[in-house]
Amino acid sequence: MKDPIITSEITKESTTEKITSPDQAIDYNINYTAKVDNYIGNAKVTIVDTLPYEIDLSKSELNGGEYD
Repeated sequence: MKDPIITSEITKESTTEKITSPDQAIDYNINYTAKVDNYIGNAKVTIVDTLPYEIDLSKSELNGGEYD
């Protein structure tokens, strides 16, 4: 069996240019695209991004993501 060929692209973007207070909301988006060739079966893509501080889950939209 051949190893799968994975082509991926990840982009991170934020419209926040300056943090002016400790409780300021920061707009932050991660976009990821993956293409897998030469593979048949179940596949799972995992993205890990380390943030410098904890987030307030009550004010965050994880869109199916998981925060640990």
